[in-house]
Amino acid sequence: MAFTKSSVGNYTIFEEAGLVLADNEGGNACTVANSSVLSTEELGAWEGKKIPVTLTVTTAAGGAGILDCDLMVSGGSATTGDTVGNGSVSPLWATGAAGDLGSGAAANATASYSGVIDASSLYAPYVKFAITTTAVDLSNANGRVTIKIAIPGGEGTNSVDQSVGGVGADPS
Repeated sequence: MAFTKSSVGNYTIFEEAGLVLADNEGGNACTVANSSVLSTEELGAWEGKKIPVTLTVTTAAGGAGILDCDLMVSGGSATTGDTVGNGSVSPLWATGAAGDLGSGAAANATASYSGVIDASSLYAPYVKFAITTTAVDLSNANGRVTIKIAIPGGEGTNSVDQSVGGVGADPS
């Protein structure tokens, strides 16, 4: 998988579809999906900004866990050792900024949820987004989400999609 890139007005839009929500095996709060990795070169001027983010549940998961989205940062693009679901870890990554999609971002309903990630004090060469859930059992790995982020100060015109990113393990 990889992000597609487009621009709308003064924003550069990055979107990645089909992220699988892993089973959190009995209701553990954990990371249930990771986006592809994006470099600062690909993202443009994301550092030091507040980033609007939208998660769209395109296929409902098997449980009513509440979703959120964290911005992860790293000095390198490797995703070695990353796991999702119960016991999730990303040993080469740090949580740079926690998202806040609100308490209604349910994994078991096909809907969109938006929030802002405050990256105003973050600087790193690589980023990815971790989709997290509360301690409610998702009960299967049927859920799918699309993540869309908007980087302020984009190209200033509308443009067609182009593929970017994609560093990382294949989640299938």
